[in-house]
Amino acid sequence: MKISTFFTLLLLSVWLSCQTAREVETVKSAALQSTKDKIRQNKQLVHFMDADLLRLKGDFKNAAYAFELVLKEYPENHAAHFALSRIYFAKSQLALAEQHSRQASKLDKNNKFYLEYLIQILIYQKKFSDAESLYADLIAMQPNNNDLLYKQAMLAFKSKSYDKALKRFEEIERKAGFNEEVILQKKSILLNLNRVDEAVAEIKKLQTAYPNVVEWELQIADIYLDAGRNKDCEKVYEEISIKYAREPMAQIALAQFFEERRDTATYRKYMKAIMQNPNMDAATKLELLRASLKNISDKDDAAETSFFLDLAGEIQQQEPDNNAALGLYADLLNVFGRNRDAIGAYQKIIIRDQSRFAPWQQLMLLYSQESKYDSVIYYSQDSRKYFPEELMSYYFEGSAYLALKQPQKALEPLYAMQQKQRVNPEVRSQLLSALGDAHHQLEQYSKSDSCFDAALK
Repeated sequence: MKISTFFTLLLLSVWLSCQTAREVETVKSAALQSTKDKIRQNKQLVHFMDADLLRLKGDFKNAAYAFELVLKEYPENHAAHFALSRIYFAKSQLALAEQHSRQASKLDKNNKFYLEYLIQILIYQKKFSDAESLYADLIAMQPNNNDLLYKQAMLAFKSKSYDKALKRFEEIERKAGFNEEVILQKKSILLNLNRVDEAVAEIKKLQTAYPNVVEWELQIADIYLDAGRNKDCEKVYEEISIKYAREPMAQIALAQFFEERRDTATYRKYMKAIMQNPNMDAATKLELLRASLKNISDKDDAAETSFFLDLAGEIQQQEPDNNAALGLYADLLNVFGRNRDAIGAYQKIIIRDQSRFAPWQQLMLLYSQESKYDSVIYYSQDSRKYFPEELMSYYFEGSAYLALKQPQKALEPLYAMQQKQRVNPEVRSQLLSALGDAHHQLEQYSKSDSCFDAALK
């Protein structure tokens, strides 16, 4: 073998042995680093779990401090940022909650849960525009999730970015097709943009999909009314009155429409139709009638009195066993001064229903007004079979005996009333005055003066 060849082989052998040594050293170094990383991860996990245990116990103050220590040593720990965000949110420290939630989401960009939580924090602070912009990242993670698109559109609407919101809803329509809720949201957006005819066109889509439903015509009428387009509104109501003459919802809307325009004759026509409509329940009729009574202009107007009594009478005739209907009819008779008829109606009520004190009280009051004090006494005593704690029954009975010049009998119910603990100052004053009258009639002047003095205090 030549010397040059020998040295070449020798050098090659030395180089190879050095390479092997370096590789071994590299492997050892990597193994050592891996061990260090595992030890660090284990320590980080232990510290995190200790902090989270404090959070679970409700010790937010020490938990927050512990999580801050975790982040000081392990700043890349996105879970610690998220835990701090939850703690600060629970403590209503929203700025800090948002800060740590943003950091958690930044460190773990693909974590959908972190991003959703951050959006909720922003919405809670009414930062709708910021929240809406983050939905783009969520949608990128779930491109076929139309629910996310809807939420993004609603946030744009809430932040008054109407053009952007409209585009979002149009995108949902392209993807999902016809959707009633989307159409109604588009209508609201278009009205905010003052695009009235386009808003009406959206409702007409619903008319096409659901024909012969009065609700859509009523919505169109409201749109025109709010836009100040009164002629268009009146035209729609005219169509409603022809197409839906016996539809309860239409009759209610037409009655309200003509009442607002002070067209009394047409208003009364539709109120009469409502009360006669067998497709409307008695409870709704009674509610409408009670609401209408607030607008009575003159209790002495014979036409108005007759109109409202006729309406109440219609309900009562249709529902003869309905105590609420009979009660309203009795109350109206009372209000309009038809005392004898009112007494008859209240007497029917207490025979059929002993659950309310009010009819007995009205009977006592009406008989007092007619100076029929024996009847006042009878219904006072009768009511206490069912309502022994009602104070006014004692007062009416005592007052009736005083009117009959029987002061000794008046004292018993009046003193029984005084012993009740619930006498308010105004009633107490009336009670003491009645006691003063009773003692005065009995010529017990000292007691009488004492009662009158106490009534004045």
